[in-house]
Amino acid sequence: METELDTPALAMADDSRRDGQMECSFRYATPEALFRAEHEKLVKALVLVADGDREAARDAVQEAYVQLCLNWKKVREYDDPSAWVRRVAINRLRNQQRSYRRGLRAVSRLAGERAATDSSPPPPTQDLRRERVLTALKALPERQRTAAALYYVADLSVAEVARSMGVREGSVKTHLSRARGTLKSLLEDER
Repeated sequence: METELDTPALAMADDSRRDGQMECSFRYATPEALFRAEHEKLVKALVLVADGDREAARDAVQEAYVQLCLNWKKVREYDDPSAWVRRVAINRLRNQQRSYRRGLRAVSRLAGERAATDSSPPPPTQDLRRERVLTALKALPERQRTAAALYYVADLSVAEVARSMGVREGSVKTHLSRARGTLKSLLEDER
């Protein structure tokens, strides 16, 4: 009788590169294995992208995993299926945020008021420092905030962040550098 421990959920494949070096990529045996390995890291990273809204982040990640299950035959052949899931989750979150802002503007128009410029919900405040960091993160442009969340919270490499965001590695490095500079100046100004 074969148990879960006997069946590897993650298989390592060696791919040869043009420069003669070997590159290792991980292939998940099932979408469930990918979910178990990546889900919580991705939710934590997207909470920052979603301005502290954990439910919006969880919804986006859940929708991405539903799409993964529906498209598993195709996605499992990709070099990095987890990058595909991250990309889908980021896109779902952006769509949710746009929809939320459109709804607020519509309600404001119906009420005869101007649409609020900052339509995102306030961040959760467990302590003052967390609130200051979340406020500083909200001040970052979306791409800088996304790159920082994936790199620092989800603990992805620059290459993984680039694949997840659909940009070049140099762009990720630029976003991270600018994000660090902006955060440093914002957080030092508040001291």
